[in-house]
Amino acid sequence: MPARAPATRLGLPAIAATRAVPRRRPAAQTAAAPSWPATTTALVGVATPAYALLTWPQVWHNAAVLGAGGGGASAGAALSGLSPAAFAAAALGNAALLLHFLEGGETNAVSIQALGAAGNAAVVAQLTGAVGAVACVSVAVAAVAAARASRALPDGAWDLARTLTSLACAAAAAATAAVAVGAGPHAAVAAAGGAVFAATHVQLTTASSPLAWGATLLFAVGPTAALAAAASAGPAAAARSLAPPTLLLAAAANGLCAPRAAHVRDGAWLAGTVWGSGANVALAALAAAGGAVPPALVWSVAAGVAGLWAASVGQEAAWRREKRGV
Repeated sequence: MPARAPATRLGLPAIAATRAVPRRRPAAQTAAAPSWPATTTALVGVATPAYALLTWPQVWHNAAVLGAGGGGASAGAALSGLSPAAFAAAALGNAALLLHFLEGGETNAVSIQALGAAGNAAVVAQLTGAVGAVACVSVAVAAVAAARASRALPDGAWDLARTLTSLACAAAAAATAAVAVGAGPHAAVAAAGGAVFAATHVQLTTASSPLAWGATLLFAVGPTAALAAAASAGPAAAARSLAPPTLLLAAAANGLCAPRAAHVRDGAWLAGTVWGSGANVALAALAAAGGAVPPALVWSVAAGVAGLWAASVGQEAAWRREKRGV
């Protein structure tokens, strides 16, 4: 005689409760579920050393050129393919994203932006000679970030710093775009003023501080200005001015961060990384046309980044299906 199912307190067979037991997933699927988020974090970690080295080949290249030319007109001509506005925009964009990621707790990204800001600021100092001004701005940003990280900065002061930085991003983006299209100083100032007015209106009407998107806008117009300067100077001048290791490291490092940006659904970060990678590939191609780097190396880096992105799209989709239990 078959064993009888045990009864519940209501006298009903307990076998009915087994219907609530979820279907067991294969061990391979269960183990794989958390692996993709960890992989995207690891990719950002791999990008950190690349960002640490990113701008310094350009700094060393500039130092060698300026030293050989004695800082005179010949040295300036040798660096004519560089845009001080582009590097200034990149430095400010790094500073803005540093504050953005500090608030979001993305520690690897904070380190990356700090290293990027330092390197771009160094290039600005080399190209303009404004060492004191660059140092003052750098120290101010570092002080705000350190105070916030140690929780010594009140929320009101933090909100003010974020707001002022986002306004500075808007002004710098407009001015850099004006310079890139060949506008004069007065037009650049007018564009910056209009951008500040528009950004202020957005912040007042939406009660938000578009810090990340302001930084992303800078990273959009910065490489545009750099491309305009390099294209105007010609491939030969671009090859003399640009440091290919910096460009290729920038393309690879931005490419490595894109999967994490997509995973956490940070649209500003994703747009910045994708554009940064593509723009630096374009700059490297200009340098390659002038003979500064083998074209095969440039296209190999581009193909590697494209392959990573294609694979990450599939991995992200699979992870989200697994998370939904499909």
